[in-house]
Amino acid sequence: MVYAPDNTAEGTFEKRLSVRTAHLEAFKANIASGFSRIGGVLLTPESITTEASNKKMVGSMFICQAETIEE
Repeated sequence: MVYAPDNTAEGTFEKRLSVRTAHLEAFKANIASGFSRIGGVLLTPESITTEASNKKMVGSMFICQAETIEE
């Protein structure tokens, strides 16, 4: 399992959004190849009870299957 919290520096959220489409496409390819099994965004605890438009992304996680740690 890979746990990847976002950096807390100013501008991180904007950077995250700017690369999101490319990351999702790469993740789809990893799913298709069998490397990635499942994954998604990490949200703040407050995001669980808020409207969909007010969710705050704070990182990512995914589960992968590999033969070696280097993969």
